[in-house]
Amino acid sequence: MPKIELPNGTTVFTHGTQAEADRQKKFLEARYAFSKKYAKEKGWGEDLDKLSLDQIFEIRKQAGWQSPDGLVEPDAVHVVGSAPRKG
Repeated sequence: MPKIELPNGTTVFTHGTQAEADRQKKFLEARYAFSKKYAKEKGWGEDLDKLSLDQIFEIRKQAGWQSPDGLVEPDAVHVVGSAPRKG
């Protein structure tokens, strides 16, 4: 079962091939980078764990979160679980 190590220390386990997991990782990393940049520009800081639900929903409404860097979310990879963040 392929796994994806995310920038925030979370490990995500997926179905599919490693190549599919690699595409999903690229998409998730771009989405994470967009979220950090958007939050910083809004003056909310860079710690995404401290965002309110309203702030998270605002980020998720943005085209840059829905399709970061013009990427389309790979639909062949489904998250089946995740491990807690490190630290």
